[in-house]
Amino acid sequence: MTGNSKRQIHLDWNTLDQVTWDGFLEKVDNCALQQSWAYGAALKEQGARVRRIVAYDGNHPIALAQVIVRSWFGLVKLATLMRGPVWLEEVSPQTRQEVYRQLRRLYPRRKMKFLFLTPEATGPEESALLEAAGLKQVITGYTTLFLDLGKSEQDIWLGLYGKWRNKIRKGEREGLKVLFGDHGHPKTEWLLSREKKQQRDKNYKALPVGLIDAYARHSLGRDVVMTAFVFNKESDPGKDDPVAGAIFLRHGNSVTYHIGWNGPDGRKLHAMNILLWKSILELKNRGCTFLDMGGMNTADGAEIARFKLGSGGEVATLPGTYL
Repeated sequence: MTGNSKRQIHLDWNTLDQVTWDGFLEKVDNCALQQSWAYGAALKEQGARVRRIVAYDGNHPIALAQVIVRSWFGLVKLATLMRGPVWLEEVSPQTRQEVYRQLRRLYPRRKMKFLFLTPEATGPEESALLEAAGLKQVITGYTTLFLDLGKSEQDIWLGLYGKWRNKIRKGEREGLKVLFGDHGHPKTEWLLSREKKQQRDKNYKALPVGLIDAYARHSLGRDVVMTAFVFNKESDPGKDDPVAGAIFLRHGNSVTYHIGWNGPDGRKLHAMNILLWKSILELKNRGCTFLDMGGMNTADGAEIARFKLGSGGEVATLPGTYL
């Protein structure tokens, strides 16, 4: 990259409104939840500062980066850029490197400002660009699984593992009912309370359960939060508890599998298999084109990882977190 072309790349921040930001994300395939405006607004309610950065090539926007900043003792600032930048178009490796370099320079370590950057990219080339921009890996790569909802229903069905299809058929024979709602569904609080207990019992950290209400309030679109509940054929959905439940969060044309809970009866009936299959069809019908199934932890969560793999999605490992 020449000196002149370097000067064409520059960053600006907090100049776009939500309509413009969300409009950009609607045109991007497979953008991450952490880069949605509503996600940043929800964390802002909890005391974080949000910096929404746009990278330009001349006057042309090429990338978005939402950075969450928290201060410690009024002196140290920790900035996290999770699953970004969002590239609005195909750009050269040299351009990506320059954007990474300029993002790093916004948070000079000599002033006790630290940027932890986890890019939404795959492949060894990206790691080389990050290191050339002056960043060093501090956390190894995060692995997730993506489902392409733009495929036909038949192709998605055939992509499922055979055991998955058998369990879905069994659930249908058992008469399991899958009902959908939004964050205001009467059973949403029931599901969130079980997620809290699940986090305590299994000793893992996840996004605060209160994020869902804030996310819905700060979103411009409708149906950004989709709940799904599975009931026995004998159950009265108005009175009885579900045997399994899940929450999905939409962002742009993509959606993230946010929370899932499966009780003892649900596990016996393979309720999560039919829940996810019916949810895939519902999300596809709502115009979503990518489903992020969330992290794949084969060490501590091998059973969950195997379940997600059965959906037939594509495993992707990100470069990791860089400082």
